[in-house]
Amino acid sequence: MSFWHSSAHVLAQSILALYPEAKLTIGPAIENGFYYDADFGSESLSEKDLVSLEKKFIEFSRQKFEFKMRAASKQEALDFYKKEGNPYKVELIENLEDGTITFCDHADFTDLCRGGHIPNTGFIKAIKLLSVAGAYWRGDEKNKQLTRIYGISFPKQKELIEYLELLEEAKKRDHRKLGKELELFTFSKKVGLGLPLWLPKGAALRNIRGFP
Repeated sequence: MSFWHSSAHVLAQSILALYPEAKLTIGPAIENGFYYDADFGSESLSEKDLVSLEKKFIEFSRQKFEFKMRAASKQEALDFYKKEGNPYKVELIENLEDGTITFCDHADFTDLCRGGHIPNTGFIKAIKLLSVAGAYWRGDEKNKQLTRIYGISFPKQKELIEYLELLEEAKKRDHRKLGKELELFTFSKKVGLGLPLWLPKGAALRNIRGFP
C-alpha cells in the first residue's frame, strides 16, 4: 500500500503544479490504486484533463525525488496551511493531537502524512489516471463537493498494461452492458430505483430459469 500511497502524493504534487489555486484534502491508497480529493474552485476538471496530469506525474516520478518524513508541532502545521489558505488541512490538523503530526516532503512539495512510503518517486514507472468523480468533503453531503481523481500505478509498465487489459475484460462481462446488448433488461432513472426492467427476451429467460 505504501507504493500507492506514495503515488497519491505525486498526484497531489501534479495537481498543484497544473492548478496552483487548487486546495488539497486527502489522498489515500485503496484496494486497487489510490485517489486524491481536491477543491479546484471555479475550475471544472474532466476526463480529458487527466492526460496532462499523467504527463506531469511521469515528469516528477522520473526525477527520483526522495520521500522524507518529518515531525511538526500542531501550531507549525496550522500556520503552514493557514498561510496556504487551505481550510481542509486546517480542519484535519485541528482534530489531531500535538506530538502526533508529521509531514512528508519530496522535491518542493509538502503534504500532511502519517507515513509509509517507497524510497523515491523513481520507483513509480507506470501510471494511469482512471476517472474523475465527485465526493463530498468528509463524506458529508452538507459539505462542499470536491473533485476525486482515481489512479493506478506500478513499478513496471508491463504490470499496468496487464491491469488495464483485465479492466477491459471485466467491462465486457459487465451484466449491465451484456443485458443491454442482448436486450434482456434495461435501467431507468425514473422507474425502478436502479432495479432492472425486464424486456421480453429477458422475461422469457427469467421464466425458463425460474428466477423470482
